[in-house]
Amino acid sequence: MKKLFLILLPVIFFGCKPSVNDEGASQVQVREVQVPDGNIGEEGKGAEIMSENNPIARINTNMGDIVIELYEDAAPNTVANFVSLAEEGFYNGVIFHRVIKGFMAQGGDPDGVGTGGPGYRFADEINAIALGLDKEKEIGQGQMQAAQREVFQKYGVDSQEKLNEVVAEIGEEKLMKEIMDAANALATGASKMDALISDGYSFDDSLPSVPVAYGTIAMANAGPNTNGSQFFINHKDNFFLNGKHTAFGMVVEGMNVIDRICNLPTDGRDRPVEDVIMQTVIIENKRDHDYTVIKIED
Repeated sequence: MKKLFLILLPVIFFGCKPSVNDEGASQVQVREVQVPDGNIGEEGKGAEIMSENNPIARINTNMGDIVIELYEDAAPNTVANFVSLAEEGFYNGVIFHRVIKGFMAQGGDPDGVGTGGPGYRFADEINAIALGLDKEKEIGQGQMQAAQREVFQKYGVDSQEKLNEVVAEIGEEKLMKEIMDAANALATGASKMDALISDGYSFDDSLPSVPVAYGTIAMANAGPNTNGSQFFINHKDNFFLNGKHTAFGMVVEGMNVIDRICNLPTDGRDRPVEDVIMQTVIIENKRDHDYTVIKIED
């Protein structure tokens, strides 16, 4: 039985959560940004616009338009970076070079391979407390395996076939939530926020909370404060990325385009066999100020 659980563990947890870290991928007053909790709108077209004061990015691709509300209050420098790059034509002709169904679509590398960028980097804009990372415990692999065994025993999972039956009956999301709840109950170490700080991440308690949720756009990076031009649009809730990636907007029109992109055949590097090209990125409804990026000086 134990051997079976160790075989199934990567299938459930590691197989569906690839890294996007490649740029080449207390009492605190918190202002909140409303983010739809999985309801992206009729027929997956897009979420409702949250504020008429937010800039809008219209990404015209060869598969259709994707319209994104940019959450300037949540991530002002990140939005400034995206706006300035778009307006200089940086994204024109750039592809979505990495696409994984049920995870995300990533683009913004002028070289189209996952290692390129604009020639500079800028800092993350993340509020770990608003995201609840100060309350979440860091979960080790042993605790995760124990939690999985506990939940599998509850449902009588003793084979891949039985696992498939359980997933079909209750859904992958419910099963994952039960396992994560069990793992959190077993966790006794540092908070996820403290663990991320130990890994070099820093946080800003004044920013609104924007989780890495279905339909959001977030920055790809190679670790703390290594943002450049690459971004990804989430094809599911990817809350395990909270604290590591700055989410700075939400698809309000064209999520069905993302669905089509994420369902394209891909090669061994997750690149679509048929290129998905950002032909133009147009910025609308800008606020009345300069969009100047604060860069990290090396």
